[in-house]
Amino acid sequence: MIDATVTTSALLAALATPGNQQAWAEIDQRYRPILISVARKAGLGDADADVVAQDALADLFASLQAKRYDRSRGRLRQWLLGICRLKIADARRREASRGHTLCGSIAESASNDEWTQAWEVEQRQVILAEAIDRLRASGKMQPHTLAAFEMTALRNIPASEVAAQLGLTAQEVYLAKSRCLERIRTIIEELNRVYADDE
Repeated sequence: MIDATVTTSALLAALATPGNQQAWAEIDQRYRPILISVARKAGLGDADADVVAQDALADLFASLQAKRYDRSRGRLRQWLLGICRLKIADARRREASRGHTLCGSIAESASNDEWTQAWEVEQRQVILAEAIDRLRASGKMQPHTLAAFEMTALRNIPASEVAAQLGLTAQEVYLAKSRCLERIRTIIEELNRVYADDE
């Protein structure tokens, strides 16, 4: 799980210490899923998207070690997105040389704003998934409350059907969904603070 108590600034400072595996693991956990998702949106398959993410993170590591990354000149996410775009372009050229055409929801020629928007959409998805995982792992919700939430909010099963399956009233299903959503919003706010520190 992403450590919501450690800011990006603190992680980057920790990375100045050679061999700080914990800080690298946290950076990897925060950004790899976003990098993979952006690469998939650009039309890459799973294996190529994984390679793009790995290469982008390796380049970030090299940039930090060589002191080429300067936070005063821009956000970490923009730096990583720039690296990601270069790696995606490399992957597209490799595929084109094999006679393959890649089609994604974001074109290589897309504007910087479109690439940034794609990043932000994927970041929100990563944060939501993390928040749901934290809710499940917290032990603060009764199993039937979580089940009602997951069935209505995540699988779009009508409340009446969920109520019948779980032996609850429709009102109890709505209440369970509301309680879970309230907790998820709180978790999302915590995680958003972590990513906002990228600025």
